[in-house]
Amino acid sequence: MSKLHLLFLLVLSKGLILYTLSRRRPRHRSAFEVCVLTAERPHNASYVGQSLRTLQWEGVNMADVTVVDVDGSAELPHAVKVPAVHRASPNCIDDGKDVVVGVSCRVHQNNLDVAMALQLCYKEALAAHKPWILFVEDDMVACEGSIQSVETALREATQVAAVKFSKFSRAFAVQLRSAPDLAREILRQVDMVAYSVVLWSNSWNRKTNIFQIYPSNLFHHVGATSTALYKNENGYRKVYGKKHSDVCGEALY
Repeated sequence: MSKLHLLFLLVLSKGLILYTLSRRRPRHRSAFEVCVLTAERPHNASYVGQSLRTLQWEGVNMADVTVVDVDGSAELPHAVKVPAVHRASPNCIDDGKDVVVGVSCRVHQNNLDVAMALQLCYKEALAAHKPWILFVEDDMVACEGSIQSVETALREATQVAAVKFSKFSRAFAVQLRSAPDLAREILRQVDMVAYSVVLWSNSWNRKTNIFQIYPSNLFHHVGATSTALYKNENGYRKVYGKKHSDVCGEALY
């Protein structure tokens, strides 16, 4: 390979890097703490790195991100770990039959994990003087322009306690002052209903905890391997796969 060819490749690669960096949104300190909940998945599948990269691409400063490792599985040096005492029985059978009161122990654990993550992220947001917490599951990627849209929506959401930004309950924001109430409500219903911010919000006092749904989907679900083993079976995927899919910009109501 000639020196001229090498020089051409060097200039081309430098140009591509500069072009890529120019397309990134400028990172600045946001008005919310991003709370990313991560847990172990079968076959060593992991999506948290992809999730964090898209947040960074959309301009989120990593200093504003708290990754909550609920089961000690994340190989991330700065992840906040949920104390083992808050984990359900290790004998939990992931088939929906091992029932704790009204729900399976897997649903019980999922609810508990979300409540614990909210409590931990609340402490981080409080210390950083952030008025909002943006909760995102570890297999969600930020759609183009999503963070800017979230910031605009939260600036205007002065009279609401929580805003839902994705299909199902995969990404939502809660006001800092309302986060402890939401965590308590999750724990109150931990053995009654499956993880759903909509159901939890329905039991809030409507006069003081108003829940809002953003018009379109701002976070896209990329997880192909679920933390729940039965959801990875072909029968489940065939029946529920399309129902559980989402796309960026999809109408939420």
